Amino acid sequence: MARSKNQLVDYDKGNGELLTARLELENGEVVEGHYEVRVWVQPPSDVGEEATRRMSLPPVATYGKIK
Repeated sequence: MARSKNQLVDYDKGNGELLTARLELENGEVVEGHYEVRVWVQPPSDVGEEATRRMSLPPVATYGKIK
């Protein structure tokens, strides 16, 4: 079997929730689809870096009493 040529073509740079993928099927047909991501198993490196950066920031606001 030939090597797969599946690739991630594009993803939403804002939050990474929408992506476009190009798949090559076993019969040689190329299919391109648009998908909504619910969970990243392993995000693209720049999406992961941005998420890590945002999580390291302090909270925007704190409501209520701290006991």
